[in-house]
Amino acid sequence: NASANIAKVNVVIEQTKYELLKSSKPSFMTTMDMIYPNVEEILKQRYEELNNRTRWKKGDARNEFFNNYRDWIEYEAFILEFLEANSNIASISTLGTTVQGRSIPIITLSTGGDSKPGFYIQAELHAREWLANAATMWIMNQLGEDYQEGDETVVNILNNVNIFIVPTVNIDGYIYAWTTSRMWRKNRRNNGGGSFGVDLNRNYQVNPPSGNPTFTFCGTGASSNPNSDTYC
Repeated sequence: NASANIAKVNVVIEQTKYELLKSSKPSFMTTMDMIYPNVEEILKQRYEELNNRTRWKKGDARNEFFNNYRDWIEYEAFILEFLEANSNIASISTLGTTVQGRSIPIITLSTGGDSKPGFYIQAELHAREWLANAATMWIMNQLGEDYQEGDETVVNILNNVNIFIVPTVNIDGYIYAWTTSRMWRKNRRNNGGGSFGVDLNRNYQVNPPSGNPTFTFCGTGASSNPNSDTYC
């Protein structure tokens, strides 16, 4: 069945690149259609919907938090609510501070014991990827609810593993994506010359146990141009 090997993909692309792709049409593409000719208009409509949303506040049902995207004020309120509801397993500390001086919260889920293996989850290195931190908050909340309800799987996990969750690493960028530029990706470091932001996901190298880095700082996929979305 040839159709089983066909995948449908939606992408956001600049007009010039769209025209180039349309004219060249690579062999692996069967069809190509324009869904929205002006993404900016779609984003504007979505902004209006979000501005008119019912804001989540401390004391509201936690499952209602996930009915919409939430700004950072709502995130902070939810984290406080979660900590109170799960005080027997959840605690909060600070991972670090953003360039604009905001504390980056890290939530620990643990039944006690520092010798257990740790499992680390983080999200929102890129400011515009709102689904990432929303999903991470959902995972955190679900773990808490399941533990309080005595779910055997979750109880067993937390009895044997300490879980560390940073729902939003790039808080400055996330706030900027809400207030000013929905497609903003980087943090908000002042690079000088009117340029702002570093791509946090291009700003460190990964060293596995073998000692050989799988990603070298400012290497493949990064840019030395401070105006680039992948600036390192």
